Amino acid sequence: MSDGENKIPASAYTRFNVELLRPEDAAPSEEVECLVESQETGGTHQYATYSTHGTGSIPWCQVAYWEGRERVGRLYPVCTPSLNIMGNTPHGDGLSLASLSAHSHTSPSEQVKRTREKIGLGLVLYQEGDRVWVYNRADVPLFINSPTLDGGLHTRAHFIVHKLPPGHILNIFDYDKARLYQKLPVHPDLLHEGPIDQNAVRISFVKGWGPNYHRQVITECPCWLEILLVPAR
Repeated sequence: MSDGENKIPASAYTRFNVELLRPEDAAPSEEVECLVESQETGGTHQYATYSTHGTGSIPWCQVAYWEGRERVGRLYPVCTPSLNIMGNTPHGDGLSLASLSAHSHTSPSEQVKRTREKIGLGLVLYQEGDRVWVYNRADVPLFINSPTLDGGLHTRAHFIVHKLPPGHILNIFDYDKARLYQKLPVHPDLLHEGPIDQNAVRISFVKGWGPNYHRQVITECPCWLEILLVPAR
């Protein structure tokens, strides 16, 4: 089955409400230094300055960018409620994957280059209360695996990958569910997958992986993200 053929029920995702990504601007007194190495598009400062919007300077997640089996750049801590993650071309403030790749010690493959060019506007990662959302701003699908989708890791014998079409939003992590699911044992058939982080979400651009795809594991995908969330408590 090709990457473009696998579909998920329409009820699993909804159209995106742009207003969700417009939190009120913080007053100057609320701005803090998140102490992040600047990878913002067009940024030249040593550290990127963010508004707290009630979250303070403590990151609620970190983003790792991977090209195949190689992690590219440093972990990127996220302190604000939302973060734009883009491909090669700057489209406003956010994290540019091309900027991260500039620090790589190896040259990307042609497949990685082609995939990165398709990412374009990329995605928006957004935290609202006890939920984390992803909005697909790209013109290509995203493929997502999360420990809080589909009833938790205790109920299924293999990882389920969800396809998120362009222009749609998906609740990729639910802290209430995570607190419940993490009290239960992981399904034994998943143990052969290696260490499992029940607070991590994986997102691949353009290419899917798993039993329904040519690529069996996410490390075979050219460009993908690992969202490392602060553990649910």
